[in-house]
Amino acid sequence: MKNKWYLVVIGLMMVGLLISACGQKAPAAESVAPGSSNPHTVSVSGMGEVYLKPDVAYVTLGIRTQSDEAGSAVSENNSVADAIMAALQGKGIAEGDIRTSSFNVYWNDEWQGEGVPMKRSYVVENMMEVTVKDFDDLGSVLDAALGAGANSVYNVRFDVLDKTEAAKVARELAVANAMAQAQQLADAAGITLGDIMNLSTYGSGYVVDPQWGRGMGGGAMMESAADVPVSGGQLIFQVEVSIVYEIAE
Repeated sequence: MKNKWYLVVIGLMMVGLLISACGQKAPAAESVAPGSSNPHTVSVSGMGEVYLKPDVAYVTLGIRTQSDEAGSAVSENNSVADAIMAALQGKGIAEGDIRTSSFNVYWNDEWQGEGVPMKRSYVVENMMEVTVKDFDDLGSVLDAALGAGANSVYNVRFDVLDKTEAAKVARELAVANAMAQAQQLADAAGITLGDIMNLSTYGSGYVVDPQWGRGMGGGAMMESAADVPVSGGQLIFQVEVSIVYEIAE
């Protein structure tokens, strides 16, 4: 009898072990999707430059008036501005190529000893930006503006109106430059370049003035701008690109 119960107990224990083993989950097989591994790459940057002859100049003129009354200072400044605009249009500058870039009114106190105010006056400063599309007339345009009452010329900036073709050529040069660098690196390292994985450009290009900072005296008064030789020189249109190559196996 004891043997029968012993066999029954042993049988129940075996059944329990089987059930426990079946209830445990088998470890999942790790799967890796094709192409999910990070490839080895070569990254390069290239630049393309195109030299351009500027065809437009942007000139900033200043008008400064001062009076004991704010209204008088503003009125005088407006009269000078009207005279300058008439003089510029008389030189062939279109009305749409003349715009006010800033207009400021502030007071100016004169002091005597120990912080005692002596006199207050009002100052009006008017800044006008003028677009000049004919370089041959630039000197005479400045002379006419100064003669009409402008008392400052703050800056002369050169540019090119249509950069479409320059951008195209510069992009081609930048890509060629980057590809040549990548091939040189591959040859030096003894590797083979694979497919291009990424190609990008930084913006749409930009103009660099080799004579950056050139102005007409930094706001100083000039007796006759017509006597000042003005040359646009050359501008550089630059485009930068980045290329990422996969290293072939």
